[in-house]
Amino acid sequence: TDDVGEWPSLALDSNGDAHISYSDTFNGRLRYAQKAYDFWYLNTLDYTSGAGKFSDLAVDDQDGVHIGYINENNHNLSYIKIPDAQLPELPEVVNSY
Repeated sequence: TDDVGEWPSLALDSNGDAHISYSDTFNGRLRYAQKAYDFWYLNTLDYTSGAGKFSDLAVDDQDGVHIGYINENNHNLSYIKIPDAQLPELPEVVNSY
């Protein structure tokens, strides 16, 4: 069985659009899904093997998306910020511990 969609976290922005982070454990990636204009947009945020464990997502009052997660291979705690719910070309890990 493909283990895609483990450790999901869901939040809504000010428009009522859904944002979901989850672990694609089959491929070892942190994934992000955003619903906007009746379409779902799917992106890989962290290609590092083992990324996405215990994914936790929040949307702030400016519609910025914040995602915290653990990489199960190197045990790093990482944080990604997506300003104004707009996916940057290359999402940046703001901090890793």
